[in-house]
Amino acid sequence: MFRLLTLFLCLSAAALVGCGGSDNASDSDGCGCEAGCGCDDGCGCDDGCGDDDDDGKRAYTAAAGTATIKGVVNWSGKAPRRVAIKMGGDKFCSTAHDDTILSESWSITDNKLQNVFVQVKSGLKGWTFEKPKDKKVLDQTGCMYDPHVLGIQTGQDLTIRNSDPTMHNIHAIVFDTKKNAFNFAQTKQGQENTRSFRRPGRYYVKCDVHGWMSCHIIVTRNPFHDVSAADGSFTLAKLPPGEYEISAWHEKAGTKTQTVKVGAGETKEIVFTFSR
Repeated sequence: MFRLLTLFLCLSAAALVGCGGSDNASDSDGCGCEAGCGCDDGCGCDDGCGDDDDDGKRAYTAAAGTATIKGVVNWSGKAPRRVAIKMGGDKFCSTAHDDTILSESWSITDNKLQNVFVQVKSGLKGWTFEKPKDKKVLDQTGCMYDPHVLGIQTGQDLTIRNSDPTMHNIHAIVFDTKKNAFNFAQTKQGQENTRSFRRPGRYYVKCDVHGWMSCHIIVTRNPFHDVSAADGSFTLAKLPPGEYEISAWHEKAGTKTQTVKVGAGETKEIVFTFSR
């Protein structure tokens, strides 16, 4: 009981001190966005998390994006067993679901692999991209993160929401360097905070209050990314015509890449197949 009270007080203090009165406050480590971070700051640029050659001078417009690459992610072989999540220690979490909740690290249906992050890794040299006006949302609902894998562009706002009537803590860690990006508490249902990222990279997010809660945020410099759905499908739409290296990353199965050339007004279909 004393341990839980201590954790509550610490996280509540983090919410007040770390976030202050502004949604855009950042931790002193500088890895989450307001202070910003570069590769030389130890925040890391993951080798699968963004096109590093998009430093040209052509501003991307919708008129340039007439090509599409879409496809499906398959699983070959016996599907790994999904582990049941035990939501003990929190009165709300333990009664939030009628059915058994399974870990989202593996989600395979009819040999289709879900939660694979697919993106244009290279091939966009000469293009620049504006900060998207729409916000991405990371929700905490039923004591789970939703979505489990989230893609976002550099500079794009991320709304982090607590939809549960219990306290959560959002602790984002740079995948490569293990450095904290941000770490704060949300003590009230409906509470929202905003963060953004200046550099591409992969971030592991966990809740220090509820040990089973985790998700992944992948930040890219361009808007061409998607997460495979339950049927394994993904779409990279509104691409300029060109030749691209397409990367597919899964938290357990690893990374696969392939090169695709697509012309103006053309749609190319590709397949990624993972196995153990």
